[in-house]
Amino acid sequence: MNIKALQIGKHLEESGISPVYVLCGEDDSLISASLSALRKCNETGDMPGSTSVEFDELDDARVIFDQLYTRPFLGMAGRRMVIARCGGELAEAAPDQLAEYSKDPASFSVLVLCCTKLDRRKNPGRELARSAVWVDCSKIRWNDARQWVREEARRQGKRLDSGLDYALVRAVGPHISALKEELEKLVLYTGKRKVIDRRAMEEIVPASRSRTVFELSDAIARSDAREAVALSETLLLYGEAPEMIIAFLGSRMRQLWQIARLARERTPPRTIAKEVGVPDFAVKKALESVRKRDERWFAGRIKILAEADSELKTSSLPSRARPRWMTAVVLRLCE
Repeated sequence: MNIKALQIGKHLEESGISPVYVLCGEDDSLISASLSALRKCNETGDMPGSTSVEFDELDDARVIFDQLYTRPFLGMAGRRMVIARCGGELAEAAPDQLAEYSKDPASFSVLVLCCTKLDRRKNPGRELARSAVWVDCSKIRWNDARQWVREEARRQGKRLDSGLDYALVRAVGPHISALKEELEKLVLYTGKRKVIDRRAMEEIVPASRSRTVFELSDAIARSDAREAVALSETLLLYGEAPEMIIAFLGSRMRQLWQIARLARERTPPRTIAKEVGVPDFAVKKALESVRKRDERWFAGRIKILAEADSELKTSSLPSRARPRWMTAVVLRLCE
């Protein structure tokens, strides 16, 4: 079975939880949201023996399979959910064992594999495509995000004013975790009122972090160091972690690179918007900043961001040092 990450709630309501899931895609927020929905469905009050165990790295594939074949504590009713965030590594290390397990999974376990991509033409991907629920966690498009906002508001007993779905996605970006957080605030704020109007959004939804990241990437593309440093400081004041800023910038730079490349090929802006998955207005605005940037410039920015990401993962950065560190990275990006 193949479903989109935005459909996982509906899938769980209609079909219940399945023995094996593959969360496949590059959108970490969709993977996190899917995991949250799966845990909530698995760990219910009527099944006190349900637990979850998570593996971030693969040390020994046998440990994961041992967990899958371990019954719930003291034989209580429940399921053991085994989450392998290292799903791609597990597929490479134990392809045959994983394929065999997916054919005949333990009745008391739920296996969740998280991976950026997995080849369906050969095992274990081929067998998983047949027997598992395959959840598409690719980056969502703006229209999909708008539809999700409308449906989620309806699910919570609310109706959005005309155009408010577009305004909310434009303010927050097509990021489900952020959209969910802001929508929950709006639901609480409107109380018993059935309609969420524009005034409520203006009062409750703060200056968008996502929009600030877009503005930061545009400032870097213009080599406007002063503006870029100020925007990075604003993000830190919002409480955004350096890791998240670097990840967002990496994703945005690749997107801008694609826009610039398509523009050089004389691709119409509307076609670029469809290809990249952004609104038409975003292409026009991006081209104002990156039209003259060549391949080497983009490759250099990606390299700087990769080095910054590696530094964050391999060393501890004290809170007081974050602004200075972030400023240094932004200045390098603006060179």
